Amino acid sequence: YIGGAGAVSANMASNAIEKAKELREEGNRLFKAGEVRKALAEYHQIYMYVHGYKVKGGDSSSALGALTGSRSDGSEASAEEMGELNELKLVHYSNVGLCHFKLGNYDKCVQYCTKALAMDPKSVKLLYRRGKSHMELGNIDSAQEDLQHARKLDPSNRDVVAALHALKPLLKAQ
Repeated sequence: YIGGAGAVSANMASNAIEKAKELREEGNRLFKAGEVRKALAEYHQIYMYVHGYKVKGGDSSSALGALTGSRSDGSEASAEEMGELNELKLVHYSNVGLCHFKLGNYDKCVQYCTKALAMDPKSVKLLYRRGKSHMELGNIDSAQEDLQHARKLDPSNRDVVAALHALKPLLKAQ
C-alpha cells in the first residue's frame, strides 16, 4: 500500500467530513419539508462522523485534544480538517437543538444549545432558542439571562425583543 498509515488517517477524516456534510444537507432538506423528526435523525448521525479526531502530530492530552476528544482508533486530521470537523460538530449541536425546540422537547433543546454555545458563545439564535426553551420549562431567571445576553449582542432582533416582552409578566409573577 502506497502512502502508509498517515494517508489512511487523512482519508478517514476527509471521508468523515464528506459524510457529515451529506447528512447535514439531507437534514436541511427534510427540515425545510417539515419532516422535523426525520431531519433530527439525519442531524444526530453527524456526530458519529465528526467527534474524536485530533490534530496530526498533536498530543491528545493537549487543550485542543481535550476539547475535540481523541478517537479510540487514534484518528488524526489536519488543522484545516479539524476546523471543518468542529464546524460540523457545531452544526450537529445547533440543528439537533432546533429540532428538539420545534418538537417541544425543551429540556433537550437546552442541552444541545448549551453544547453549541460552548463552541459559539455569541450566537444570538442559540441564546434565543435556549432562552425560549427555559421559558417553556419555567426557568424564568435562566430565560431572562439568555435573552438579555442575546439582546446585547443584537439589539434589533425582533424575536429576542418579543420574547423579552413576553417574559415580563412571568418575572412579575415570581
